[in-house]
Amino acid sequence: MSERIEHTTKPNGAGNTWLELGTWTTDAFGDARWQPADSRYPQHDRRLQVKREYDGRGKCQEIHWTILVPDGFPLTIRRRSGDGRPNFDRGEEDLYTP
Repeated sequence: MSERIEHTTKPNGAGNTWLELGTWTTDAFGDARWQPADSRYPQHDRRLQVKREYDGRGKCQEIHWTILVPDGFPLTIRRRSGDGRPNFDRGEEDLYTP
């Protein structure tokens, strides 16, 4: 049975958010590090069924995602956010973990 994820992102303006595929690894110091996958974004991975609906324009635009994740999918789906400031609390969140 596949898992269903529904989430809304904001692609433009301050506090923008997006979804990314990848894995967590541990570096030589024991710290967790995020490694983006080659396909990087859910809409580029053929194993996922992805539906995106757009709402609004410009800085107010939102994308409503529905993603069907098949059993055994090996990658983490993560919401990432930020506006490029180095010390900005990105408020990242794992939406799916294998």
